[in-house]
Amino acid sequence: MSKQQRRRTSKFAIAMIIVGVVMAGGIFWVLLSSGGGGGANEPLFRIENVTVPSKAETGDEIAIITTVRNVGGKKGTYVLNPKVNGERQG
Repeated sequence: MSKQQRRRTSKFAIAMIIVGVVMAGGIFWVLLSSGGGGGANEPLFRIENVTVPSKAETGDEIAIITTVRNVGGKKGTYVLNPKVNGERQG
């Protein structure tokens, strides 16, 4: 695989990561907005400030940084399960 092909593959992989993270955040927000939890006595989590690198080469490790904030009325835990190309990475 040429260097140019690897760059295209990397750009596609990064784009798919971004799309996956944005979609997961959007789905989570819709569920919360439609009464999917978060009452006064329940934990309610929001995913904020997602940061994904704009460039990476094939095989590079990358860091995806985000803030998960509990804005509900009770303590709780949240497990973030990111997907890359439709496959869970957790």
